[in-house]
Amino acid sequence: MTISRWDQTRRWLERALLLTSPAVMLALHPGVAEACSCIASTVESSYNASSDVISAIPLLGYCTASEQHYVAHVTGTFKGCAGPDQLVILTTPGDSAACGAELELGTEYLINADHAGSFFGVPKLSFNLCGYNLPTADLSAHDQTFLDGRTVCCGGECQCVDGTQPVLCFANPCEVTAACDEAARCEANYCGGCNAEFYDEAGYAVCQDEAGAPP
Repeated sequence: MTISRWDQTRRWLERALLLTSPAVMLALHPGVAEACSCIASTVESSYNASSDVISAIPLLGYCTASEQHYVAHVTGTFKGCAGPDQLVILTTPGDSAACGAELELGTEYLINADHAGSFFGVPKLSFNLCGYNLPTADLSAHDQTFLDGRTVCCGGECQCVDGTQPVLCFANPCEVTAACDEAARCEANYCGGCNAEFYDEAGYAVCQDEAGAPP
């Protein structure tokens, strides 16, 4: 999609928002968020707790009675059905005390969210400050390796993040890898190899070596 088409889409969305919600206020200059009390999250725990994990660039911000919304351009998909180059609406509580998040327009973010319906056919994704949501420029090497190694499934079809097909392994990696006493479950990952990934009950990765890989 060219820049001119994005501009046309943005103008269409602005008109639709103003027509359907007279109380809409455009918020093109986000302020500073107040503190919010959350349990510390990691790239793994937020991924496991979310229905959709994407990288996206917010193009337009607006607020309604109790929510802040961002029209965003998806640049990468790590979980869920929102494809690259698609528009989505990112929705977060309007009050920072309720863990509402604020995004800087034009900056690419990793967003861990849950599907929340649609608006005029544009998917809505709900997120907040408690998720592992940060500018992609701030992702660690471990974060990026984890995300790049995900299997993305939508409508029964699955492929690796890089578009390749999962590896065909002779055995389930969870059945041939040394057990992890801290783990509540083991998940086999066939993207990039035959990998066993261990997680506790809250979805945090356990039994990783210093490089962040399973033993």
